[in-house]
Amino acid sequence: MNQTQSKAVPYKNESDKPIHEYEVLENGDVKITQTLKSTSWWKSREFTTILREHEESLKNTEYNMSEEFQKKLVEQKADLVAEINTLKPLNEESENKADVQYKKDRLIGLTKSLKEAISTKEDVSGWYANVWNRTKDEIKKDVLEQLSPEEKTLYVTLKAKMKRKNF
Repeated sequence: MNQTQSKAVPYKNESDKPIHEYEVLENGDVKITQTLKSTSWWKSREFTTILREHEESLKNTEYNMSEEFQKKLVEQKADLVAEINTLKPLNEESENKADVQYKKDRLIGLTKSLKEAISTKEDVSGWYANVWNRTKDEIKKDVLEQLSPEEKTLYVTLKAKMKRKNF
């Protein structure tokens, strides 16, 4: 049976009116000091609970300072370092493969978009300005290599049309 212990609380609290002290500092700032006197009354059992909580905290603190705990931390650190050393090469491989896949997907996507742009009769100046003009030249070169000679001719026509529109 799991019982959750609630924190000990006083059965009565009283607070006096706060005392304020004001002081103007040399730089013009104002320093306000507020003093509040609070009185609380505790039942014997609750006060004993407070004492036990403090004793438990002391015991935990002493354990955390012990050599046994320090050894556990060193072992834990060694386990973490070993795990990191295992994960780093996997992460690098994953990042490299993700980069290759990204470049492949980018090439396929840009090629498809460019083919749609050169074959459509609709206005593609928005796509041209926002996508194609912002694409780096080396990426454009790779995309243009994917086009057939007829598509390259259509691309040159589109490019000339966009230059006339100041894109």
